[in-house]
Amino acid sequence: APCSAGTTWKYWDGPVDPWNIRPLIAQYEGLHGCSFGCDDVETAEQRLRTAGLSSSGILPLQREVETSDGVATARFQAVHLDRALTPEGLIHIAHHLTPELIHQPRYPNHANGVSHLRSVLLVVDDTDLEATVDRYDRILCSEPVAWGPLRILDLPVGRMEVVAVSAFGAVLPGETVRALPYLAGRPVQLTGR
Repeated sequence: APCSAGTTWKYWDGPVDPWNIRPLIAQYEGLHGCSFGCDDVETAEQRLRTAGLSSSGILPLQREVETSDGVATARFQAVHLDRALTPEGLIHIAHHLTPELIHQPRYPNHANGVSHLRSVLLVVDDTDLEATVDRYDRILCSEPVAWGPLRILDLPVGRMEVVAVSAFGAVLPGETVRALPYLAGRPVQLTGR
């Protein structure tokens, strides 16, 4: 659960919904946000604020994690994007202050062979495609590239993909669009591939 200054907010079952995520959770089961990593949260915050995408400032976040030595507190600094500008979900840029607690050696060796998230697929209304791609270009500082129906924004690790709903069936045949906009796909990388 996200927390700030030592206070835990359980937005899925508690009385507080600081990031207005509950309405999305009520719509469908699945991904309702993305956290993009950064090395310099101060620069990211200034860039996003100047672009009119965030007014959260730098938020201190923490959560308890299990380790081989017991429970420890993972700490982060995050900049949340204005939820009014991210109808697809909670989007933030985060810097890990304790990456060793999140990227523990036991995690990349999952029994199913998954080593990491390769990309996130965002489905949008056809009329919103260009504006959404432009917004993510400003959020991620990544020049979008068209590849078939996808608009791809490459990142140091992974990528963000955006597709118009009219082309969604060509990208994920047989899948249902549960809402618009919709964080639909989360392709993963398998170990050794």
